[in-house]
Amino acid sequence: MIVILCVDGEIQEHVLRYCGNHFNESTPDLFTEYAPERWIAEDPLAPPVLLLRQNIQHHMMHHPSTTILLVSHAQCTQNAASFATQARQVRAALGEIARWGLGFARYVGIWIAADGTVQLVADTPSPA
Repeated sequence: MIVILCVDGEIQEHVLRYCGNHFNESTPDLFTEYAPERWIAEDPLAPPVLLLRQNIQHHMMHHPSTTILLVSHAQCTQNAASFATQARQVRAALGEIARWGLGFARYVGIWIAADGTVQLVADTPSPA
C-alpha cells in the first residue's frame, strides 16, 4: 500500500492506525510532501509533484501495490482550505494520480480532523 501524505508528523499516527484498521496494513510505504492534495490537484506539473510521481514510479517497480491512499488534514500550514475544498482537491488529485498509469486498483482519499477523526473522502477503483 502506498500512502501520500503531508509532512506534518502529527497526522502520521492517525494515518497508520487507519491503514491498520481498514487495510490490515501496518507498514505502508509513505511518501510525504507539503499539502500533496493541493499540489497534485492544482499544479500537476509542479516540480514537487513530478518528483513525487517519479519516486512512486520507481518504488512501484520494486514494491508493487494495488492501493493508493491520499491524505489531507485540518490545520495544514500549507493548505488552510476548508474541508469541502480539501475534499475536492483529494478527489481531483486521485484522478490525476490515476492518469499516471501506475496500475493501482483502488484509490482512497481521507481527511483527518484536528481531533484525529478520519473522514473518508473517496474510495473507488476508478476516480474518473
